[in-house]
Amino acid sequence: MGMPIDVTRDSPDYPALLIASAYFGQHRQFAGRLMQKMRGDRGLNYGDYSYIEHFEQDGWSRYPLPNISRHHQYFSIWLRPVLPAKAHFAIRMAVRELQDLIDRGMSDADFTRIRDFASQYYALFLQTESRRLGYTIDDHFYGMNAEWLARVRAAWQSLTVAEVNAAVRRHLDPSHLQIAVVTSHASTFADALASDAPSPITYDTPPAESVLAEDREIQAYPLHISRDHIRIVPVATIFE
Repeated sequence: MGMPIDVTRDSPDYPALLIASAYFGQHRQFAGRLMQKMRGDRGLNYGDYSYIEHFEQDGWSRYPLPNISRHHQYFSIWLRPVLPAKAHFAIRMAVRELQDLIDRGMSDADFTRIRDFASQYYALFLQTESRRLGYTIDDHFYGMNAEWLARVRAAWQSLTVAEVNAAVRRHLDPSHLQIAVVTSHASTFADALASDAPSPITYDTPPAESVLAEDREIQAYPLHISRDHIRIVPVATIFE
């Protein structure tokens, strides 16, 4: 699920959104809130991530490929894979978490933790000569005269949590999300989404009572998706 945003690496709000996305859904890391709550607390699936620019994984690593720069970027959330019986709940939870990020924002402790993590972890993106060259080419693409990692590290040191939360509110809006789901029985799933009927979740091993209490709120969280806004595309035609 995702939405277009008008932020690229040369935008003033890029460092703020990058740190917010790391907090919300760092790729293949439990530093992200989505991974902590959806996989860690509930065992819903393997991975729950968010990105503020187009992401392609570099082979079997956990790092993004360089040289996929774009003039127009998008914010996205990936949930993969999810059992069909739990998909409606998972979508509800991700949208609710995004709305919560917008409404409540990060705390000072959240901001300090994720800034310290990202300042060190993102150095791994540049650990080979080839990757450093790739990021340098990207810097030229965006017209930047300072190296990417040094630039975002410096920006993070002067950023405040209030500025990060304000940038999130400026650029992210759950009502603008477009959602793509790969599933069998698509018509039944579309009808369930549009009905906003409760989508309770069951567990083989029950989690903590605090998780179950939150689940009762999530299962009825309204998505407000009209049925005539849902389009079903048969898999046989997807690459025509």
